[in-house]
Amino acid sequence: MRAKWWRRLNPDPVALRRGARAAVVIPLALLIARSGVADSQALIFIVFGCFALLVMADFGGPRRDRLVAYLASVLVGAALVSLGTLASATAPGAAAAMFVIGFGLAFAGFAGGYVTGAQTGLLLAFVISVSLPAPASALAGRVGGWMLAGFISTIAAAFLWPRPERDDLPARAASAILAVADLVERPAQLRLGDVREAVDAARSA
Repeated sequence: MRAKWWRRLNPDPVALRRGARAAVVIPLALLIARSGVADSQALIFIVFGCFALLVMADFGGPRRDRLVAYLASVLVGAALVSLGTLASATAPGAAAAMFVIGFGLAFAGFAGGYVTGAQTGLLLAFVISVSLPAPASALAGRVGGWMLAGFISTIAAAFLWPRPERDDLPARAASAILAVADLVERPAQLRLGDVREAVDAARSA
């Protein structure tokens, strides 16, 4: 019972890292935007863009790969903001675009990896742009706000509490799977403690 209480009180390090990073970056981005950006559309996409990229998207691996993933997400998000803005003029157009883009992003999630990590954040970018009707003249402010949010978020994700690199995770997971398989096949020849050690190593990674 004591262990269960401890797990409840112990904060999730992933959620803590994302929340702390967003709490620092989003107010700072809003302050920078308000001092130099008068467009209300840009302000909306700066705030929601930072939230989408810092809280909903999270990429692991080496720093170079993370930067490439964030930059790719920013460019794809800018295209989705443009499409959502153009489709927001009419309700039928917005509904049709939401169906197509939503289905496309959901299907793209099967690719796994960084695509899955960016999926929810990119969906938010499109939902915000298609849910707030605006003329085509608002396109520059919206895309500009998203791009600024992407620039700030990429720098913050790279240097401010970045996600730990786990290059040895595949090897540890493979070792744990092989150990469990050997235990099932030859239970009398293996020690349960060794198998548990391999499983715990993979779980900690």
